[in-house]
Amino acid sequence: PPPPPPPPPPPPSLPPPPSATVEYGDKVVAFVRQPNIFEILSSRSSQSISSGLRLAINDIRGYGKPALDTINGNADDISLELALLLSLFGAEILNYPPPPPLPSQPNTQEDLNAQDVIHVFSRPDIFDIAERNRITLTDRQRNSIRVIGSMRPEDLAISLRSSVWLRSLVGLFSDLIEESHQPSPPPPPPPPPPSPPPPPPPPPPSPPPPP
Repeated sequence: PPPPPPPPPPPPSLPPPPSATVEYGDKVVAFVRQPNIFEILSSRSSQSISSGLRLAINDIRGYGKPALDTINGNADDISLELALLLSLFGAEILNYPPPPPLPSQPNTQEDLNAQDVIHVFSRPDIFDIAERNRITLTDRQRNSIRVIGSMRPEDLAISLRSSVWLRSLVGLFSDLIEESHQPSPPPPPPPPPPSPPPPPPPPPPSPPPPP
């Protein structure tokens, strides 16, 4: 009899599922960081973008997801305006390609400097320090300091490169940031071990034997 036909080739393997999903907040940040974002938003909105909403969008562009979380947590008119405006672009936001992932650890000198800024701005007494040094801060500067304190170093490094206003805010605390970058002094050497006790005195001589 003729030999049996060869078996059919195996079906092509499916591509592996993505290892991690991108959160919606990260997609919003990537979407509003487009250079012509205000033209895009105005093209679909029947009302002009208010100055407060424009400032909030610029904060998201500069500070990333921490700023978006802060605005959403305020539950005020600006957060409502932002939610309504972004709802007009739901499909575009979900399908917008996010930027390539950034390293989780700082690798450059700029990232290291950003880490010093975050270390200083996250201090609970940062506003007391500003008052002692006669640094007058506006409400926007105070809110920005709170946001910066929760940022990742690599995200802050990008914002510092693109925002003159942000660099001027950090410059107000340049002395304190420089001090925080100084290496801590080495610990003092351990104390020398205690001296050994003196040897015991020799025993007294034995009395002579009786005659």
